[in-house]
Amino acid sequence: MKKPFLLSLVIFLFSAPLFSQQDFLFRGLPWGATPEQIKEKEGQPDDYNGGDGQYLLWYKYKNKDVAGYKAWLEYFMDKDSPYGMVMASYMIDINKTYLMLQEPDPTNFVNCYVDLQGKLISVYGNPKSRKNLNRIESGISVLAAQQYRNGLPNATVWETGITRIYLALRYESKTSGYSVEIEYITKPYWDMVEPAILGTPSKSTDGL
Repeated sequence: MKKPFLLSLVIFLFSAPLFSQQDFLFRGLPWGATPEQIKEKEGQPDDYNGGDGQYLLWYKYKNKDVAGYKAWLEYFMDKDSPYGMVMASYMIDINKTYLMLQEPDPTNFVNCYVDLQGKLISVYGNPKSRKNLNRIESGISVLAAQQYRNGLPNATVWETGITRIYLALRYESKTSGYSVEIEYITKPYWDMVEPAILGTPSKSTDGL
């Protein structure tokens, strides 16, 4: 139980001045928005976790529009702190198809990633870091598909004020599926969450 306490202490010490400097709104909501403010904005969630036994609580909303796609919208809140919302994400709803041997086809996911990368650049400018992919214009072989998934995760990162925006393309072996997400994270969560997004070793001794 020491981990949640230490993480809460970090947020208590750093979040108040950080939130006072923010210049970013997510769907009209500031970092630190309360569960009540989120429900007032979005309505009752389609799914939620009350945070029992976990550090963060979350609300999920389905069939939300973002950049021409339908998506699951998810809000993450710090249940042990007065500062409320600390992360939010869109999980893009993409049609899954398969190649021979039931190999998942990355085409729709890669092309969505490329499309969203361009759209996010038009909003936030040049990214802090990026991994580019080319659109898949025609049929892809099973071998090429395997090479795609072995090269993931892929991510492009923007930074604006106290907010980082991640566009991530992943492959989850447990579910044998690809996913494309846009994730918005505020300090001091960057170093704790980024390793999971980018697939790199954690810089935090406490973890998330």
